[in-house]
Amino acid sequence: MNTKVHLTDLGKPTDSQRRRGGGREARRANRLSDSGPSAVQAGLQGGRYKPLTDTDIEKVHGAVLEVLETVGIGDPTQEVIDICVPKGATLSDDNRLCFPRTLMEDVLAMSAKEYVVHARGSRAGKDDVSTTDQKVFYAISGQAVTRLDAESLTYRPSTIRDIYDFTRVVDVSEHIHMAGVPVVATDIIDPLEHDINCAYAVMAATEKSFSMSFTSKENLAKGVELFDHVAGGEGKFSREPFCIFGGCPLVSPLRFGEENLDILIETARRGLICDLAVAPQAGATAPASLAGTL
Repeated sequence: MNTKVHLTDLGKPTDSQRRRGGGREARRANRLSDSGPSAVQAGLQGGRYKPLTDTDIEKVHGAVLEVLETVGIGDPTQEVIDICVPKGATLSDDNRLCFPRTLMEDVLAMSAKEYVVHARGSRAGKDDVSTTDQKVFYAISGQAVTRLDAESLTYRPSTIRDIYDFTRVVDVSEHIHMAGVPVVATDIIDPLEHDINCAYAVMAATEKSFSMSFTSKENLAKGVELFDHVAGGEGKFSREPFCIFGGCPLVSPLRFGEENLDILIETARRGLICDLAVAPQAGATAPASLAGTL
């Protein structure tokens, strides 16, 4: 049997499909209009997948505390020395900052068990991210310097417009709960202009909460001024923060990264939320073969 098929006909409902409730388009419209309960929601309970036993977890925890106490972290800045030594940390002969087990246990006991990153405008309240150790949310992140061009299928340097476009995708994606800055705006050279424009691009594209990094603690202060302006007045951002500040204060092999460390100390001083990226365990600043060994 010879049958001529046109590409333009593919996907069109047949007469019999139309009679069965309107065909594919009708079924799609019905799915989109369904207001019933969703199987996937923001803040679902996590922590139930346990590939390690409680005993194994305690062994890993104990090993980490032993490394911090006996090996310590190299290249400490004077600021972090001044903060930690009076609390009980010690500086070794080879200039490594060591943290006694009792100090770390006290810090963990006093640490916050929950924090809220607020959404803005029409999303305020319903799209807030209230984080605990049992809730699961999804966000985007990264610091790539290129992006794949959808038309040419080649990589090109990323721009500030890409940050806006990616964030618009996040804005309409139901199961991405927090935005971020996945690429670097390589078309903006000045560090302060880069940081402020990245923040502006994200806030212009979505009212969901977001995370971002700043290149210096001085730029962080300028960013907080911008966030206060958006929130409606001085000090309002710190009371209902809609941005968390990311960075990687540790780099391989087990030493402090000065710039990110300075930024996160400043963030903590302001009572804001720090998002620590553990880059060595992700293979970013250490060989991938070492990722996750501790």
